[in-house]
Amino acid sequence: QRMSKGEFAILERSIGTLISTNGFLSTSRDLTVSLAFAGQGMEETDDRYAVLFIIHVDPSLKSFDFADVYDTSEMPSENEVLISHDASFKIDSVQKNSDLNIWQVGLTATDEGSDHVQEYKLLFQELMKDQSAAVLLGAFFWRDMEYIEHAKKYFETLLQSLPSNHSDVPFIYNYIAASHYEKGELDLALENYQRAYAIRQEQLPLKHADFIASLHNIGNIYCEKEDFDKANKNYSHALTIDQDSHYIDSLSRAGIYEALGNLFHKKRDLNSALDWLNRAYHMYMRLLPAPHPHIARCLGNIGLVHETKRDIDLALKCFFEEFEMEEQCLPPDHPNLGLHLDWIIT
Repeated sequence: QRMSKGEFAILERSIGTLISTNGFLSTSRDLTVSLAFAGQGMEETDDRYAVLFIIHVDPSLKSFDFADVYDTSEMPSENEVLISHDASFKIDSVQKNSDLNIWQVGLTATDEGSDHVQEYKLLFQELMKDQSAAVLLGAFFWRDMEYIEHAKKYFETLLQSLPSNHSDVPFIYNYIAASHYEKGELDLALENYQRAYAIRQEQLPLKHADFIASLHNIGNIYCEKEDFDKANKNYSHALTIDQDSHYIDSLSRAGIYEALGNLFHKKRDLNSALDWLNRAYHMYMRLLPAPHPHIARCLGNIGLVHETKRDIDLALKCFFEEFEMEEQCLPPDHPNLGLHLDWIIT
């Protein structure tokens, strides 16, 4: 495949570590076919490499699913092999193949980390259980930054095809809002989050758990706009509903704690910020499999507060722990790895 040099550099630093797929992986037993898809022969640009992945698979692995689909493929000449969406690999090598004039990455299929993968799958299924297949399809594209605008257009088209009282509509407005947020269009993001909340107020019983997500989202936008009073009001309302809905720890409550910590950090009330963020961190630790991106993110936020307090040793400790955790639970081309390594260096 074609890879940016930044993504490739992270792969080079990750030799010996594990990576996993977040979708089905299509490959081929035919080297010529694979080289064509990898971009062999295309001119190497300043920011893109052609990369060939060579995958070694032991068929006796119990939690690695793959299939030769030669007999059922519409293109049998491609000798396609399909690998499951939850596959894990160890990065063995990254080197230039001078004979083929292409970069080559050696991967070995493994069932190491399969317990974590299953935990993540179950957690994701629980978070997405109320969303229809049509919404989940858009969500799949939305998760890839390169396709956010395509996902937004998909959701806008889907919205036009549904009656206004359809249960999918609030979820669709949320994704449209999130797309605007990623582009820095805060007013449009707020408008769509408020639409989702208003519809939920009409459709759902008082104190329904979906209100928590809506209020949290609205609070995030107000926090970004530095309207801290309105942000705090929405977070506090969400927290009240969560405490009434869950008598024990919940991911939604941990998320609100983290949001409140970030809010107080922006207000420069640093002791309150640390209090809320530490509550969030310990709740995440009780609820999530470690390592986990949410735990890593919270560690980074705690580190940022220590940095503001000029407690540099504590800040660096948090940043190192965040980076080490992210190396274990994020793909090697994830942008957070480069960003958070910069936090440590600078």
